Amino acid sequence: MYKIMLQHKQRPRLDLDGFSYVRDRITSDKIYWRCIKYKSDHCHGRLHTCLESKTILKHPSDHICKFDAPENQVRQFSQQVTARALNTQENPDSLGHQAQYQTDSTFAHNIHKIAALAFHDPNSALNGFESLCERLDDQYDNILDYFEETYIDKLRSNLVRRKPLFEVNF
Repeated sequence: MYKIMLQHKQRPRLDLDGFSYVRDRITSDKIYWRCIKYKSDHCHGRLHTCLESKTILKHPSDHICKFDAPENQVRQFSQQVTARALNTQENPDSLGHQAQYQTDSTFAHNIHKIAALAFHDPNSALNGFESLCERLDDQYDNILDYFEETYIDKLRSNLVRRKPLFEVNF
């Protein structure tokens, strides 16, 4: 069975047997599909489906492009995040971190450390934040940037911090 998804450009994409196809053209009774790697790899894989019954009329022709499982998994994950972001009020960045938070205990522990800064006095929170910035790797950058802009505020060029959006107060 195949699956049809809408791409970010709102152009339908059909996935079948690990290969992806984009809609090439439509007639009164058929949809013509071509390999998604038609331009990049000059692949001439094609198939035809019935417009009404959604069945495959002409099975896929041979592909010259290679099936790339990791690329397909990344694309499917990206589409799920995009669909969820379009259908909810959630930010796509937070959705990616949410999946990592739920599956990676080290990542979740480090996120707890960042959140715990809000419960420290302002000087300790600033020192703790700077310490975490030094110890955590690049995957935390956008989370640390958000925390800094919201609760600490970024340094000005004169090395003085402005008043943050939400101050850490006791």
